Amino acid sequence: PLLFMSKRATGKAPSFLREMLNRPTLDDETPLLFIVIVLVFVSTILQIINKVQDDDFLKFHDYDGLSGKFLIFQRIVLGISFFVGIRGTIRSEEVRGQLQLETFLKRLMGFGLAWFFAFPVLVAIAPVWAHYLRHRFVTGGVMVIQSICLTLMASQLFSGKSVYSKVSEVAASGMLPGFLGGKGGKSY
Repeated sequence: PLLFMSKRATGKAPSFLREMLNRPTLDDETPLLFIVIVLVFVSTILQIINKVQDDDFLKFHDYDGLSGKFLIFQRIVLGISFFVGIRGTIRSEEVRGQLQLETFLKRLMGFGLAWFFAFPVLVAIAPVWAHYLRHRFVTGGVMVIQSICLTLMASQLFSGKSVYSKVSEVAASGMLPGFLGGKGGKSY
């Protein structure tokens, strides 16, 4: 069989094999995937370092040390990249004249930015509180703010009256179950 495969003409190779051989080694997603893998790796290492130093009595919350400050910096960089990406999408929709989609994206941007920056802002504000209240302030504040943001983002996506349900092709096609089912879906 190996000899038979080697004598085969190039044009008669299976289509999946031709696609694999003709595919470029780097496509558009490869650098982004590499960046995500590096961020996850660095974040994991920083979390481990942060937990090893957890017995330090001078720390008022997990992100008080040097590794914690790097994690906060990472959150800020991710928030800025989210802003740049969604702002570019909003501008492209402005050019296309998609006002309803633009409204949805602006709301998503607001909730997303609040989610990303709630933690760094609360850590920056924490020194205003007494030393023994700082951990509660940061932890409780982040939980409340991020829960509200996630709830509002979910309502933007899954509410039958949301802007997204009006402009989404998937919701209009009836492919989604439940209240976003459009043509064929049941309304709960």
